[in-house]
Amino acid sequence: MPILGLITIGQSPRVDLTPELKSWIPGVEIVERGALDGLEKTEIEEKFSPREGEIVLTSRLRDGSSVVMGHDHILPILQEAITSLEIGGSSREDPNVIHPPCDVILMACTGSFPKFSHRKPLLIPEDMMTLGLAALANTVALSTDSEDGTHQGVVGVLVPLPEQRNFADPNGKFKILTSMGKRLVVGDASPYPMGDPSREAFDQVEAGLVKAGRDLRTQGAQLIFADCMGYSSWMRRVLESASGVPVVLGRSIVARLTAELMDDGGNWTRPA
Repeated sequence: MPILGLITIGQSPRVDLTPELKSWIPGVEIVERGALDGLEKTEIEEKFSPREGEIVLTSRLRDGSSVVMGHDHILPILQEAITSLEIGGSSREDPNVIHPPCDVILMACTGSFPKFSHRKPLLIPEDMMTLGLAALANTVALSTDSEDGTHQGVVGVLVPLPEQRNFADPNGKFKILTSMGKRLVVGDASPYPMGDPSREAFDQVEAGLVKAGRDLRTQGAQLIFADCMGYSSWMRRVLESASGVPVVLGRSIVARLTAELMDDGGNWTRPA
């Protein structure tokens, strides 16, 4: 069975993510690593809080709560995780658990990253998502929304934090959309509960998604892209109900392309 190494910028296991990935990538063993594994939340906040002007990232911790961190702080740890999954061995979280070398490694974050050193295939969601989204947007977001025809459709981008709204910079990772004449509108709603997870906390998550979906629709979005691996299929349904437009999950695009790469053929019979 092929082995997929999954790196989260938060803590493993990602019980909110891995079950869905397994349903989309059948026949694959998943070995998880978290950049923040083994660290207490107070230590994370002390060591990894964003500096002024630094790119802000957010992810889930093992206890279900979320944390905000600086992009540059975690790069060395991510490189360590890549190397560890490539060669196999024990995890920082549990040295008694030994895993074999992984065949493919997937970074479970939709942010922008520099080139890492790696020997095995390393899948970075940013390129996988934007190219896949562009193909979908070209068929869904079609109507002209400006008198001079400058914009041929509107794509909504949903990010977790207000500080991440600049992720949808028309000249940044979504420039392929603007080069196609699409106009980008941006909203924010976190997929992670604030503080300790509870029913009330997830009610707040749902309320934030509903508001963001309605706001994006009001801005003219004809297609919404949920730009974080934390957005789940349940959240897609909430957004679609609130906005009335199709919603594309980053995790879904990434998982389905990963499955194409790792598919071992399954059960098939040659035609007679």
